Amino acid sequence: MFAVILISLSCYYIYTKGVCQYDHALPMLDTFCPVLPIPSVSKLAERSVILADSLITADVKAPSRFVQAKISLIELRMRILYSDIDEKVKNELGDQMHQLKDLIQDGADKSTSLLVSFTSTLDKLRMYTKFALEEFSQATSQQKSDQSKSSMARKLIKSYEQYLSSVSSQITRILHDAQRTSAILEGIKAKLETIQELNLHGEYISLTKIDELKNDWFWNHIFGSNKRDITKHERNLRILAEFMKFVNTALENANVIITKLKKFKNDAENLEQAELLLEEASDIPIHRHAHLLDTALERLSAASTAFEAKMHREIQSDETS
Repeated sequence: MFAVILISLSCYYIYTKGVCQYDHALPMLDTFCPVLPIPSVSKLAERSVILADSLITADVKAPSRFVQAKISLIELRMRILYSDIDEKVKNELGDQMHQLKDLIQDGADKSTSLLVSFTSTLDKLRMYTKFALEEFSQATSQQKSDQSKSSMARKLIKSYEQYLSSVSSQITRILHDAQRTSAILEGIKAKLETIQELNLHGEYISLTKIDELKNDWFWNHIFGSNKRDITKHERNLRILAEFMKFVNTALENANVIITKLKKFKNDAENLEQAELLLEEASDIPIHRHAHLLDTALERLSAASTAFEAKMHREIQSDETS
């Protein structure tokens, strides 16, 4: 009895996986072939929109903040090297600040690269969704034609697999960029904390002591009577103090983005596995998939346009400043 059941299942498998592949050539076969379930492509599109809404909140001013901090750091380092503070502390501060300068430059490069990756990802999410929409829209218009249901379903499944693969590959790339940026920010934060500790140890000028030091011999020894230098030094200290806050915020934001990218990647992998097991086979009609894809495409296009405009305004601001 078991052998008979096994043979029957084998024959059915051969029929559905082999013979039914040619139902486009022999339409009469379509009557006897099982209807292939359509994967829930709209779920992937919906997740893409949610991710896009997160990406467009990125701080496009980050690269310019790194540049400002680097300039201030160079000037502060020169002040320290020509000051009268403890020689060992001075040399250590000089080395630490030089290393921080390199880290800040790397941070500027990585943040610029990440923003470019965000722009590219938003555009590609829009493009991949558009391709999927075209396939599903075409299938909707062909439903009344002589094309077999099984043949149409296979075409849509292939389109879904391409959509899923393309989106997943792009997310993997941008996740790598975000993780590298986060690592650089961690390094900058650690270096800033080290420099702060050395400043306290060497009793160097900080914003908290700036008022009392204005009339102090040590301040005058460094700056003499040049009030312009004093004002410049105050500005540099303030920029670095604000930069520390910026680094903390940027690090938090980068980690939030990384978490969301990992979730998206995990969701995409789950969708892929579920599709293989036909657990996520959707009962949603093809025309409804097309409508949901169209809605997602509109939102992705709006997100991409908004982020590009945001980037353009920042570029213009840098050019005029």
